[in-house]
Amino acid sequence: MKKLLVLGVVFCSLAGPSLAECGLWRVVERYDSGQGALPEGVICVESLSLDGAAVVSCFWRFAYRSDAARAGFEHAAGALEACFPGLVAEAEAPSVNHPDSFEQLQYRAGARRFSVGLKDKAALGESLVILSIADQNATREP
Repeated sequence: MKKLLVLGVVFCSLAGPSLAECGLWRVVERYDSGQGALPEGVICVESLSLDGAAVVSCFWRFAYRSDAARAGFEHAAGALEACFPGLVAEAEAPSVNHPDSFEQLQYRAGARRFSVGLKDKAALGESLVILSIADQNATREP
């Protein structure tokens, strides 16, 4: 219950009209491994994309196919458009070829790519809301 409450507070902060209230996306945008604390329940990883862009992805776990997971995905998608004006939608992600489901929205703004995904993991009994920012101009060690 504590995780759900913390996530609810963070997700609710995204619903506000102020761009300063873009909580979850700011967590991803400002993530730097080893620096600062993440909100409870958030797991972030750094990686390199195939085209060499530095990527930060953060995810939140929810009960499998829960209403809370769907609501979190929808709030994050709405906040993305409000917090980063001028985004251009990219083509839908390809479907996955296994029993799990995956929904993803992708956007681009200059050298940055943004995505929000909802991934159902049947074997783990959980759904993940995944926020990612890839920056072609940033550098990370492989």
